[in-house]
Amino acid sequence: MLYAVNKMDNFLQIIDLKYMESGHSYLEADSMHATIERARKHRKIYTTEEWALLIEMARKKPRPYNVDTLSHSDFYDLQTLASLIMINTKFNTKNEQVKWLKIKWLRFEKSKPFVIQYKYELSDDIFLELNVLQARKCKKNISWETVSLTQKYRKRLTISEKKKKDLLILLQKKVIPEAYKSYVQNIPSSKKAEDLVSWPTPSDEEEGN
Repeated sequence: MLYAVNKMDNFLQIIDLKYMESGHSYLEADSMHATIERARKHRKIYTTEEWALLIEMARKKPRPYNVDTLSHSDFYDLQTLASLIMINTKFNTKNEQVKWLKIKWLRFEKSKPFVIQYKYELSDDIFLELNVLQARKCKKNISWETVSLTQKYRKRLTISEKKKKDLLILLQKKVIPEAYKSYVQNIPSSKKAEDLVSWPTPSDEEEGN
């Protein structure tokens, strides 16, 4: 948010981010998810391209959803950006500890380039302020003119070789239709890639887990 208000748009002066009370809110995204889930029922989807088409056609009135398809080159390295500018995340300008999970309102202003303003209640009269560069041991001289975003990924992400092998077996056994052969075969794999879902160990299988 700090990067956006300072770098992305000359006309953008303030970004407000408010967190709604749980159970007392309506988010358009919730309605969208429900609509997409209804459209997905009784359908088999094998590729990301099919997901994009399904989402686009899930709603007809007042108009179909607009779907932007992203590739690996569209993602930026926000972790490196944060490590560069977020020197202080613990204490505000009053030397009070910031209670992040209790924050209800965040404000970012171009006129305060390295300050995060926040409130614990929407009805609070004033914002508290966190200067992200204000740290006792910070000796960095940073300006937004010297800060830039870099790409997160230089090439397509890989899956593990074990997962790729399983996909090819599913293709061979016709669980995945033959029409998707080229798509599956072209998925990059690597020995170094880690699966997000852990594989069962022999002891797990013996215990029925």
